[in-house]
Amino acid sequence: MTGIRDGYVNLDGASVAITGIKALLKDAERVGIAVDDLKDLTRRLGTPIAQRAKSLAPKGKTGRLEKSIRVASSKRAVRVTSSVRLYTRPTGSKVGHYSGVNHFGADATSGPRWLSKAEEQLRSQTFAGFGAGIKELLEKYNW
Repeated sequence: MTGIRDGYVNLDGASVAITGIKALLKDAERVGIAVDDLKDLTRRLGTPIAQRAKSLAPKGKTGRLEKSIRVASSKRAVRVTSSVRLYTRPTGSKVGHYSGVNHFGADATSGPRWLSKAEEQLRSQTFAGFGAGIKELLEKYNW
């Protein structure tokens, strides 16, 4: 791996344009790469994003928001989610916060967007990881 720039990855002298991660993973599956290997790759690439998002998430009294951030298992996408739900106490009072409202803000524009910021901060690392990961899987399957 020699470098990455704007969706382009250089692998041992060959330049690959990544125009869609989903399409890349779909092609990898088509040439015979096992689904479990693709899921492991996307999970591995999502873990640093989740860790960064946890550090950027608003801190509450219970830490519920931070604890809710997870890497979803997917063969065709890196997915990091947060899913804190509002629940009712036995006394009838509401507790908790919706992740979407905390992320985007009540007006859909003023929120801290910690998941988005984590992804943006680690985008080049994620693209580089895709290039190296796909190369590794292609070699594993003798392509």
